[in-house]
Amino acid sequence: MKTIEKFATHLKEKGYQKRSITDQIRHVREMINWARKLDLYYRCIKHHHLIQFIQHLQLKGNRPATINNKIASIKNFFTFLKQHNPAIGLHIKGATRKTHYTTIKEEALLPLLEKFKDHSITEKRNKLILSLIIHQALTRSEITALKTHCVSLKKGTLYVPQTSKTHGRNLPLHPSQILPLKYYLENSRLTFPACKSDQLFLTNSESSTLHYPFSQIIRAVKQINPKIDSLRQIRSSIIQHWLQNQSIREVQQRIGHRFISSTQSYDQQKLHTLQEQINQLHPLNCLNHGSGSS
Repeated sequence: MKTIEKFATHLKEKGYQKRSITDQIRHVREMINWARKLDLYYRCIKHHHLIQFIQHLQLKGNRPATINNKIASIKNFFTFLKQHNPAIGLHIKGATRKTHYTTIKEEALLPLLEKFKDHSITEKRNKLILSLIIHQALTRSEITALKTHCVSLKKGTLYVPQTSKTHGRNLPLHPSQILPLKYYLENSRLTFPACKSDQLFLTNSESSTLHYPFSQIIRAVKQINPKIDSLRQIRSSIIQHWLQNQSIREVQQRIGHRFISSTQSYDQQKLHTLQEQINQLHPLNCLNHGSGSS
């Protein structure tokens, strides 16, 4: 179907990742196939038709979060068609919230860079990537999307291209990043097979994905601090520390969230972590831990 192919191209141009595009195409096809069984042309679908489609998904056992993902894909599809969007306003309550990460204390974050080994070319690259998570709170998809022209050593800035979830933005580089970036661009990067491409961070293969480097980074980080579970936990902790010293709007602009609610969720996460700490210090818990068997 040519329309579906054009929609896939549109999503790619908007910065969506390959997996996200595949999921959205699958969701739209599911809706179109459902409508076809009702002798309904997809361009004629109205709001009440989509409510019927949601009921159909519920009967199939789809969870609220899954249904919301499918509705989001359908909403993107109708926006692409540039016609009245029947999916606007549709949202199923009861979707599971984001996983809460235990906050890493600020004094435990900076030693990660200080103790990170950077002897080999790949270790130097990995340390740079980690620095972008710690100093700029970039996501994995944002780091993967970086191009060489995004770095301005003269201005000391980094341009972060937009993704499906974040706005494009210019961020200041930390002083400690300038010289390592310069060395990487002028020396280390030229040793990788795909050095003629414009992707900033490269691997020892022609692949543009950075799955293996990210795996290497988290393994190295866990050796430094075994209490750290993931790179997302590091990023989440950084954002929570920012929220203690900056307004929520300033943090939103800094991390590029399209919606203020996305930034607010990190404040809620901070409260969740605080509640966990309170629970651990509760007198009854202390009593239970301290008492032996009678």
